[in-house]
Amino acid sequence: MISYIEKLDKIIKEYKIKKENICIVGSSVLAYYDLRDNKDIDIVIKKEDRLRLFNTLHTFQIDDNIELVQFGWIPNNKITDDILIENDKYHFLDPITGYKIAKLELVLAKKELLKRGKDLEDITLIKNYFKYNNFSKDIYEESKRKNYFLQKIKNKLRPYYKKIKELEWSSCISKDMLIMQHTDKLFAYQYKNNKFNRYDIVVRYLAIEEFFGKNNIGFNLYKKMQEKRGFIKRVDHKNKEDSLERFKKLIKNIEKNGFDEYSFIPVDKNQAIMDGSHRVSLALFFDIKLLPIKIYRKKFEVDYSIDWFRKNDFSDEEINIIKRKKEKIFREKGIYFQVILWPPVDKYFDEIEEDIKKHYNVLKSYDINFPNRNSFKNFVFEIYESDDIEKWKIEKKLKGFENHKLNVKIIEIEIINPKFRKKDLNNHDISQEVEKIKKYYRNKYKNKIDNYFYDIIMHIGDNYSHTREIAKVLEKYKGPKC
Repeated sequence: MISYIEKLDKIIKEYKIKKENICIVGSSVLAYYDLRDNKDIDIVIKKEDRLRLFNTLHTFQIDDNIELVQFGWIPNNKITDDILIENDKYHFLDPITGYKIAKLELVLAKKELLKRGKDLEDITLIKNYFKYNNFSKDIYEESKRKNYFLQKIKNKLRPYYKKIKELEWSSCISKDMLIMQHTDKLFAYQYKNNKFNRYDIVVRYLAIEEFFGKNNIGFNLYKKMQEKRGFIKRVDHKNKEDSLERFKKLIKNIEKNGFDEYSFIPVDKNQAIMDGSHRVSLALFFDIKLLPIKIYRKKFEVDYSIDWFRKNDFSDEEINIIKRKKEKIFREKGIYFQVILWPPVDKYFDEIEEDIKKHYNVLKSYDINFPNRNSFKNFVFEIYESDDIEKWKIEKKLKGFENHKLNVKIIEIEIINPKFRKKDLNNHDISQEVEKIKKYYRNKYKNKIDNYFYDIIMHIGDNYSHTREIAKVLEKYKGPKC
């Protein structure tokens, strides 16, 4: 049975993609045959839809558990993604979900090409399945009838991929550029001089909440902000509406019709938002994952830091409401990172926390004590569930924890510039700042731990998707006293 089908249903509805223009590929195919569970759903979509919605031929993480794989899933000029979707020789239709699913022979051929650690296990599972079930040698051979020579060249060039992308960016940035950006990342980029600079978006978010009856202060804060900005008295004379009424109208429209994917948000070269803050606040509220942005080469200067609100006569109580809401949004979107300190460094927990405070803003910290080893084991597996780490590595970590107390320390930190890069293994975001933190503390404490081996000191999620999933696990285990 394939997990996360409900999420896929939501995604295709949100992006208005027709079911007949999608094919499920990858580990989900193995899950369909009950060979193993899938941690996400990999899909291919028609090339026309792909470019229109996501403007990329590379792997694209649409949602925490839904991934659009790199264009040309089968590295074969004959079986393109469009042909895979259109020709039922290469897929079958699941009668329950209505989705097209790639033939298992294609998955086998693909995994035999990649031959990563997890692929070798899957290859064994698939071959065992075909010992007792029909196997189409024709489809299998056809999918392998390709320029595998070209794929081998690509694999050899992989170390130079980053440099190629930098050259590509240098070329593109010479002109204005339109791309799809993750809403959480766009919001997280709104810093200036190491301080969050777009509290006006937070006030708009509070106004949206009041529109839906979630507070009774959002409209007043919004009107006060707009008045200080000189906007509240600007009336649309044609419709006799002030800015709050126009905003309410926009909220109703997006609630009813969804976000206009062709209405881009203009940003400067550092992705500072130049216009469209109402739409960004609505995207955050309605949990719209992606926003179209247009990057302009110029630099844009605006000040909506918390200091602007102080200078414009907002009370301490009002400012605290705005700041708390900003923190709540950051947590919900996974923008804060959780440092998990493992049991082998339990006697250094406080020392490490004090050291982290010298470099990052620590928002909160607490300990989790586990009642038994089974509970702790479940916790560790759930923490790594969103990652692509192999099961044997988690088992090895647990072995390294055996002679230690059943406790961890959680330190929530703000990383102002995570410096995301693409992970070579799966093209997912990974924060270079997180990599730096982990490397620093491993080197500092590894000689203080008996029988040390790699990665038993701390864990931090690679990206905002990971931190969101980690937050759910922490909420489950931390208990009422934390």
